[in-house]
Amino acid sequence: MGYLNILQRYLPEILEELNHDILKEKDSLKFLGTEEDINKIIQKQEDLVRKYLLEFEGKDVLQQCEEFYKEIDLPYVIVRSNFDKLKKKIIQKLMLEGTNEELIFNVKNYIDKLSNAIAKVYIKKDIQILKGLENSPFVNYVLYKSNLDWINQIVKAIEKDDMSNFPLVPAKDSEFIKYLEYPESVMVCMDANLCSYLEELHTLIFKTAYSFYLFYTKGNYTESYLIEKDFIEQAFKLMKTIAELYFITFADLETNFFNLISYLASSNKRQFVSIIDIQNLRTLNKIYGEEAINQAISEIENQIKEILKNKQNRTLFIRGTTANFYMFNTSCTDNDIKNFVNQISKVVNKKLIIDDKEIELRTIIGTLEIEPFSEITGEEVRKILSHLKEEAKKKEKKMLLVLDKEEKTEILKWINQRYQNVNFIKSSILTRNIDVVFQPVIDLKTGKVEFVETLVRIVNDDGKLIPAGIFIDLVYELGLISELDSIVLDLLVEKQNLIKKITPNILVNVSYKSLISHKFIKKLEETVKGLNSLNLTFELTEQQLVENITIIEKLRNEIGLKFAVDDFGAGYSSLKTVADLSQKDIIGILKIDGTLIKALYKNENVKKIIYIISILSESLNLKAVAESIEKEVCLETLRKIGIHYGQGFYISKPKTVEELIVDIYSDKFKHINGFSSQNI
Repeated sequence: MGYLNILQRYLPEILEELNHDILKEKDSLKFLGTEEDINKIIQKQEDLVRKYLLEFEGKDVLQQCEEFYKEIDLPYVIVRSNFDKLKKKIIQKLMLEGTNEELIFNVKNYIDKLSNAIAKVYIKKDIQILKGLENSPFVNYVLYKSNLDWINQIVKAIEKDDMSNFPLVPAKDSEFIKYLEYPESVMVCMDANLCSYLEELHTLIFKTAYSFYLFYTKGNYTESYLIEKDFIEQAFKLMKTIAELYFITFADLETNFFNLISYLASSNKRQFVSIIDIQNLRTLNKIYGEEAINQAISEIENQIKEILKNKQNRTLFIRGTTANFYMFNTSCTDNDIKNFVNQISKVVNKKLIIDDKEIELRTIIGTLEIEPFSEITGEEVRKILSHLKEEAKKKEKKMLLVLDKEEKTEILKWINQRYQNVNFIKSSILTRNIDVVFQPVIDLKTGKVEFVETLVRIVNDDGKLIPAGIFIDLVYELGLISELDSIVLDLLVEKQNLIKKITPNILVNVSYKSLISHKFIKKLEETVKGLNSLNLTFELTEQQLVENITIIEKLRNEIGLKFAVDDFGAGYSSLKTVADLSQKDIIGILKIDGTLIKALYKNENVKKIIYIISILSESLNLKAVAESIEKEVCLETLRKIGIHYGQGFYISKPKTVEELIVDIYSDKFKHINGFSSQNI
């Protein structure tokens, strides 16, 4: 070491200059304590530098470094700045002595090596900050826990300096991505944008962790430390975001639970929701005391959670406010749900010992299957469950499971009765408390939205949209169908500028009774003029077309209105009429009956019928539209058969025009092969 004598001669002077420079910045070091404390730190650093540079006992010095820098809160940026100043001063002295460049380079590397070793000490020291993430109240919830477990693995690998235990898992294969599909996770980040944001944060932190691993395993601790700072910041940001989402969700857990049910009701999976309610709580509280009963309820809650702990991928269980507990299950068979409910029934209907008191609880469990692709709201499900609870009480049953067709029919009657209120229907129409939603019809080849079908809704007192199927029969009985159809026309004129952002083509279901109303026809003429560049097509069944052929021809000739044949293939034989109307350019669309589409991939004969319809429509220059597309396999089969247009819940459920615009322009339909918002 040719520079040793030079360093021995100049090091006291260099260190004195360095200490003087440091003390000039003492205002920025006030957090270290008094001036005396700062001087002690400077002296300790000086001793370490002397030993490292002059005694060349690197190993011993590094151990001392670890002990020293763990004891004080001196930021690494200050330590590194001091070593840069030291390196600069030493090199200046060596150059004055005429030391050759190779030797100067070696000295520089030697000092950098010490600075790099100290960075490793700081990596181990600072990573401990992440242990604070374990103090969250959400540590046992899937989204938080999955990331926390991964972060803890990294912390342990760094603590033990053992990178063989560093979790090198691609972000897309992590537990977190799998857990995003769990009911609990969907409830927490129900907004698709929130889920995307979480995925982006998650992917970023994984990339940062991998960069850290690459530099650390190469011994580049200075660079690793800087990456670690980013990693820690990103970890806190991700975990804070997840914790905030959980906090917001759990602040009104029951409401968000039922919002989840409404959100998932349009999927193609079998889904079940249950109410678990303890009876006669007031009486129990008087007999045993509220504290004892609360303990009993908590014990039951823990036992149910134990039953369901390995089923979180398809189950969500919560403690409610309007009932004791609610449970949501998805991707289950009837036997699965019966087994769940039976297990829970055994837990909740048994004697418990609380504070030496024997408490026997009696519980009712009501379970309802949510029909796939339904438009039921979460609030409606809550009311149905409450109804099931009351029915179980009347029938003196511990369990009431609505699973078979007969039971579901009874529930449907009860729902209908709730809205089959003459005053409610009359009032809604007379006060125009009506709205419309739209379901897109797409070109199955290109994914382009070709039409939107208009569907009428009544707005109830809670602002919820009630589907037409619940109230339309009563509207006909009350003789208000033409008034309702007229309101729909007004709403189309009102919303036309928004509709144009999606497509210029609108399909509207219209009553044959409206077509014989002079008042409605006058409204229709005004509407067609007011719609400017929008193309209006009325949907009528084959039978309605045949029975109203004269007026339909008149509307086509005088107003320019075109028609679509709805429910084509449902059984009414009128092929000649369809051919005649096609030749007169009165109809332009055949809408294939939904029951045929649902049976498409199960029945080879149905497939042949639809193929014949595709040939027929093509020969008559008509557009064939397949309704009720609920699965990808159905859509792909229709493409192969040659059907060009389709609609259904697999593509999109009916939505407000504003919701539909957001979905389309955010590529919400990207699951449909060929779709792009550019196709609009």
